[in-house]
Amino acid sequence: MEDKKRLTLARLVIGGIIFIVIIAVVVILMIKMGNKTQEDTTPEENQIVMHVVDIEGEENVKIDENEVKVNTSEQVKEEQNINGIVISNASIKYENGVSTIKADITNNTGKDIKELGIIKIKVKDSTGRVAREVSTYVMDIAKGETKAINANITSEIVNAQDLEFSI
Repeated sequence: MEDKKRLTLARLVIGGIIFIVIIAVVVILMIKMGNKTQEDTTPEENQIVMHVVDIEGEENVKIDENEVKVNTSEQVKEEQNINGIVISNASIKYENGVSTIKADITNNTGKDIKELGIIKIKVKDSTGRVAREVSTYVMDIAKGETKAINANITSEIVNAQDLEFSI
């Protein structure tokens, strides 16, 4: 009988120790996760911090005959060359709650490209801050070929000052 009591007591002690160890591990993990979250919110060098906001104002906007807002910034329209991939005729329109970025992409690399890939578009406001980032995808593009690309976003970015394309 005394052996059963000792065995029961030993089991309770071991169970208690296991319970305390589990609680300690959970607490330590929660503390580490809390610290990691704080580290992740601190911007590091060369890290882009995205501010998800509409680009307010109307200094780069005109309203066309169909009541559609159209971007007028000369910087948006400027041609960009990324290793022989030329992006030109960029434009931004805002209609029915959707902003549409359109551009022509021309392959001047001298070779056919199978699956060009993702084209990222950084939308910048008048201070140069990246207000939004949107992507589009381009499959095959033959040398010398021009294709139209377009990306939509449900945010009013028509007053953007500049677009920065990257592949």
